[in-house]
Amino acid sequence: MKKTIKFMSFLLCILLISSLFTGCNVQEQIENVGDVIMQEYPVTIGEVTVNQKPKKVVVLTDALADAVIASGFETSLIAAPEESDHNNFKTLTKINPEDTASIIALTPDLIISNVYSEEQKAAFTEAQIPFVTINLARNREDYERLYKELGAVLGGSNTGANNALENARSIFTTLDDLQRIIPESIVVKTACYIFDTEGKGVTGDMLAGTVMNYCGLSNIFAGGENGEYDIEDLKIIDPQYIFCPIGLKEEIMKNKEFKDLDAVVNDRVFEVEEKLAKRNGRSIITFATTIAGIAYPELLEESTTVSTAMDPDDIADDKNEVLYQMGDSGDDIESFQKRLSQLGYFEGEVTRVFDENTQKAIRFFQKVHGLEVTMVMDELTLETLSSDEVIIAPGTEEEYEGYDPTQDEDADLTSDMGSDVPPESDPENSDAGENPENEPEDDVNDTESKDTSEE
Repeated sequence: MKKTIKFMSFLLCILLISSLFTGCNVQEQIENVGDVIMQEYPVTIGEVTVNQKPKKVVVLTDALADAVIASGFETSLIAAPEESDHNNFKTLTKINPEDTASIIALTPDLIISNVYSEEQKAAFTEAQIPFVTINLARNREDYERLYKELGAVLGGSNTGANNALENARSIFTTLDDLQRIIPESIVVKTACYIFDTEGKGVTGDMLAGTVMNYCGLSNIFAGGENGEYDIEDLKIIDPQYIFCPIGLKEEIMKNKEFKDLDAVVNDRVFEVEEKLAKRNGRSIITFATTIAGIAYPELLEESTTVSTAMDPDDIADDKNEVLYQMGDSGDDIESFQKRLSQLGYFEGEVTRVFDENTQKAIRFFQKVHGLEVTMVMDELTLETLSSDEVIIAPGTEEEYEGYDPTQDEDADLTSDMGSDVPPESDPENSDAGENPENEPEDDVNDTESKDTSEE
């Protein structure tokens, strides 16, 4: 049996459940609620009014790009900053936010950023491209404001805003769960995150400062503003932990200004990716679990430990457990159909029934993500669909590299996974090498072709 996973696996399950169905489609202009027609547009943010649902959006900062993904509206984007390395953005145009001419050349119908230069404002105005300023979040309440604004602009003032708000709350619910498992301590653990040794760090008006509190850490720069800290204050408060960007630790350890700090003397300076401390999407959960695991290593003691009595093959099989297959129906089916549709994998009407369209969508999704092609919703597929690294469909399945459009000519999709006995419950077919359902797509079709010829 597996040992109790107190931290990472626990949080993964929470995040999986809370984030799976965050990408529901929204209607473009209006939504019927009973006999009431709710107007979705126009939407006004600051001094800018968006009159209809944008379809060609450019986001200029990585922190907001992360939030767009978490809000569930990444399919409206056509370009993102070069530093945005999410798998979701692999098919997007990567831009230099300072290259205004290249941005205008993309002819977007909306630009989103938390900051613009005066030159950008003038250029976008002259090009008659609307640009919206959405400020980064400072705390939990402001996080909800950020998502409501993003959702309203990208999906409508009712449906879009409410869906995005629900997603924001689910993220902080995960942080609540993290906070509950932080070991109680009489002594408060102090920490800081510094971006450099010259006075730039996470202050109290930044979201990362709030996140640190959920990790059982007191941010020594909580009273600071605008991401600036005083080195003398750092020396006086002398934090137990110092977090910094990748590559900065060596400089800190050698800096004379830092040499007497407790964190330096006791080698408690830890490198954590800078983008995690700046982003405003689900990356804050990664940031939180990373620094919490460093400050409270007991949380991780059993997270990667597996009992020797458990066969490693059994661990892999857990991920292959069939959750939903042909003929199943219900709210869960509808939810992941919508998510697959939003990402470009699902074609047709959302029916709440696991049908041929659902099989095809899951097959395409599994191929693109390098998963075993089973055409059922198993744990690993579900986990991938819920992750921040999910990939937007690269066109159609026919256009996808390596896809053979003839493979389905003689295949009966409804028979592949429609057996009354799920694959994992048939001991004779438990071996992946003998079970066509666990073989790649071409092998399935080869088997079916042989059966047809024999008949």
